[in-house]
Amino acid sequence: MVQTVSPFANKGQGASQRDEIITQETQGAQADRGPEGIIIRQAVGEIVDEIRARVFNYMPPSPFRDYYLWGLDPNNVYHDAWLQLTGVRQTVQFAARVMGTQFDPQMFLQLARFAAPMNLYLTFEVISDNLALGLAEYLPNDDTFFLRAHLMHDFNIAVCSALNGYERDAHELLAVNESLAGRISTFRQSLSPMKHAALADAYLNHTRYVPPEDLEYSLYPLLLSNFQAATDLAQHSKALVTGHLIRRGLYRRYLSADRALLDPNLTMGQVVSVSTYAILILPVVAYYLEGVASAIGVREELTRVTQNGVLYKSLYHAALLIRLLNDLGSGLIKQEQEDRKLMLREMYAHSREMGADTLTGFLRNISDQYGSRLTRIAKDVKHGEFNVALYNLRHSAPFDYSFGSFGDRLGYFSQLYRQKYARMQQYLDIMAQQLGDDTLSNLVERSVLFHERLYDNPYTQERGEYAI
Repeated sequence: MVQTVSPFANKGQGASQRDEIITQETQGAQADRGPEGIIIRQAVGEIVDEIRARVFNYMPPSPFRDYYLWGLDPNNVYHDAWLQLTGVRQTVQFAARVMGTQFDPQMFLQLARFAAPMNLYLTFEVISDNLALGLAEYLPNDDTFFLRAHLMHDFNIAVCSALNGYERDAHELLAVNESLAGRISTFRQSLSPMKHAALADAYLNHTRYVPPEDLEYSLYPLLLSNFQAATDLAQHSKALVTGHLIRRGLYRRYLSADRALLDPNLTMGQVVSVSTYAILILPVVAYYLEGVASAIGVREELTRVTQNGVLYKSLYHAALLIRLLNDLGSGLIKQEQEDRKLMLREMYAHSREMGADTLTGFLRNISDQYGSRLTRIAKDVKHGEFNVALYNLRHSAPFDYSFGSFGDRLGYFSQLYRQKYARMQQYLDIMAQQLGDDTLSNLVERSVLFHERLYDNPYTQERGEYAI
């Protein structure tokens, strides 16, 4: 868990520091003034309207709901900062890059409207993603670890039950944990706690008095929204050709995310499979594919590749590749064998000098020296997130064993990436032949290439911070 003090606990953070943090986010959101940037901003406007309507349905009346709606107000000077910090803009940007901006602006806006239910769900899904931060490794000073683990498990099981047809509303399934959720800071439980706190501080300086805790300890209404967005998306997908893939993908996401955190006895093959389903690439890209298929007139042909399994196999391989990129980063995944050996040799020499006794402690101390090569590993070590290269190695003893296994896994996953990329391309060629058009195949591959470029950047920069 992130151990950062909120400005509410330390009034030393003044208005100038608050505005500096928010200005950085706003500048990042407004940086792209080109044609694609203009289209993306238009698409963001579409989803913001949808989110505002859903917030009234998903969240009970409260000071926090008022705060959330304030952030979504286009007339708010902090609106761009809010969209950047909550991931709305990054979600739309991913959809734009994957679906392709080769369509004319009017067609692209139609695609953006089609994608809105999925993009709305992804906006709220950040909440349960953040709740899982820190759960891959227990640290002695983490006083809410077991509370969060309990909440995370109950949430995953509740969503799985709902997606399997257990018809009870979100509050009925989650209410038992409402008071427990009120003990979790949503600011601390994020990748950018100071930025969230600064934005809330800005709100408090522009509105009537609201207890700061009502904004910071707001996990429960956000989990309700996350739950409802998932079940609404599943219901909406029933009318789609790819609907079964989407619904099963959502179900397996929550089931697999739960297993990845709780099961210490997975084989490496199971680790790869479970972690592939634990990210949302398969249902997300399946949804986007349907929109593009309708736009180019191949929706009927899409039914064929959905029913014969070619689409599923293509998407599964794409999801696996993106999972490896997410956990290791492009630098490690594409690293040549000799370069890897030299790097590991150098790292091991550092471990001897430092007297390292745990793998994560060592990686936490040296990751900055290796720049973007170790950025994804550094992120997951710092924030206690699941990582395929670190599974069951975080506190394994002796150090030489865990470091040796870590090095072996880097080589294994690099080779696996090359093999699975080639296999994905085979399935995509088959799909293009059966559709009589390669647009959808290109879309799937573009989703992988998007993440290759993304995860070649430090995760602390805007260009490297987004993940599904």
